[in-house]
Amino acid sequence: MTVFLRVSSLFCLLFSVFAAQAQTPAPSNSALIAAQVEPQPTPPATYKFELPVTTAAEVNIAVVDSALTAINEPAPAPVAAPVMVTLTGKVLTEQNKPLAGAIVFIKETSAIVSTDAKGEYRLQAPKGVNTLIVSYAGYGEQRFRASDFLPATVYLLPADKKKGGK
Repeated sequence: MTVFLRVSSLFCLLFSVFAAQAQTPAPSNSALIAAQVEPQPTPPATYKFELPVTTAAEVNIAVVDSALTAINEPAPAPVAAPVMVTLTGKVLTEQNKPLAGAIVFIKETSAIVSTDAKGEYRLQAPKGVNTLIVSYAGYGEQRFRASDFLPATVYLLPADKKKGGK
């Protein structure tokens, strides 16, 4: 990367020298009418460009100056992390028995936990209202909105069995 910066700095220096020498000052009487202008003999077609001698120290100074300019630019504003809260609750059957191993999933953040032996869950979620999805094998899935204010108790019902299967 340093070699690239040095080479590009050298090309910038060379370009500025060529551009400065290629420009010629405009004559002060350029507003004269064309009939008053007599044709000038064309100069010979040889141009002599003299390049200034650039030392490695001058190139290094140019590289350091460009790096300092990049460093001194203001940094982008940091993005504030969302405030996290703990959501708690229970997952129970219709007979009021705890379901151990039920899956509790937050739709907005993809956070997931399973319930303990008492059917209780605790998970971190962004502050505010979140959509929770609760599922357990053999039971219907429940979706509900929850916040950090109150624990949420969810009752799962057995999944409907298909009727009239062939």
